[in-house]
Amino acid sequence: MPQNPAKGLEIPKVEQKEPRVLSQREYQALRNSAEGNTKYSAIIELLLQTGIRIGELVAIKFENLRLGNHSKPGHILIEQGKGKKDRTITLNTPAKKAIKKYLEIRPKNNYPYLFLSKSGKLLDSRNVRYAIDRYYRKVAIRGATVHTLRHTFCTHHVAKGTSLMVVAQMAGHSKLTTTQKYIHLTTEVMDKQIEKNAL
Repeated sequence: MPQNPAKGLEIPKVEQKEPRVLSQREYQALRNSAEGNTKYSAIIELLLQTGIRIGELVAIKFENLRLGNHSKPGHILIEQGKGKKDRTITLNTPAKKAIKKYLEIRPKNNYPYLFLSKSGKLLDSRNVRYAIDRYYRKVAIRGATVHTLRHTFCTHHVAKGTSLMVVAQMAGHSKLTTTQKYIHLTTEVMDKQIEKNAL
C-alpha cells in the first residue's frame, strides 16, 4: 500500500483577524447618527447594551419582555429554539428608555414581535444590517458591521470590570473561554487609545 505523502505534514495555522471593536467616540457617533429614527435608535441601543445577536434581536417577543420600572432593571427572555437553552438577560436603564420610546411609535397590532417592519410584520435581519451599515457610513465609521456591536459590548464590559460570567450570560456564550478572549482585546483597545490620545 503506497504511503500517504501528506502524512506528517503540519496543517498551517489560519491567522484569525481580531474582531472590530468601536471606541467610545465611535459608538456615541453611531447613536447620534440614528437619533432621527426612533426604531433604529432603540435597536442600536439594545445591541450595544446587551450584546445579543441580530437573530435574537429580531425574534424578541412582547410576552418575553419585562421593562421593570425606574428603579428596577428590566429583563428579556431570549428563546433559543429547539434543543437549545433559553436565557434571561438584563435590560439596563439606557436600553429600557430606548425601548419605551420606540413603543410610543410602534404600530398597534397583535403581532407578537417587538420590532416590526414598515408593513407591520417581523423585521428582517437583512434590513437591520443594511440600516446600521447606512448609519456607520453616515459618520464615516469603517470596517464595522452589526456584529461589531456585540464585540463592543463584550470588550468594554470586560474592560470596565464586569464579571466574565455575567458577560457570558448576556452574550449567550456556551463556553467561558469564548468570553475570555475579550481580556486580550481590552488590552489592545487600551494600547491603541492611549497611544492615539497621548497628551
